[in-house]
Amino acid sequence: MNYIENNKKQLNHCQFELTKQEEQFQTCPMIELSFEQIEQRLKELVDRERKYLSQRNNEKLLKFKDDISEKQRLTTISTSALMNNQENEYINRLITIREKQAEIWKEQL
Repeated sequence: MNYIENNKKQLNHCQFELTKQEEQFQTCPMIELSFEQIEQRLKELVDRERKYLSQRNNEKLLKFKDDISEKQRLTTISTSALMNNQENEYINRLITIREKQAEIWKEQL
């Protein structure tokens, strides 16, 4: 029984709030706009949205370019590190060959 009465109270409260909002809406003055005013405001809205989208797209484009640039730098660094390793291996081979040549020269002298 208590549950039903509680629901009735909530229903009455909601109906009261709706009635109050309806009264406020009815007292709110309606402003009539001419076709030119509506058209002007729509143009302003479209211009704002275009500006916003353009700015957002430019920011995303800059971030995208930064990401590409960063990936290119990482590729360059990785490649140069690989090249340095290959160069070091090449130099180490040359040193080994020179050491063997020096041993052979010593043996022949």
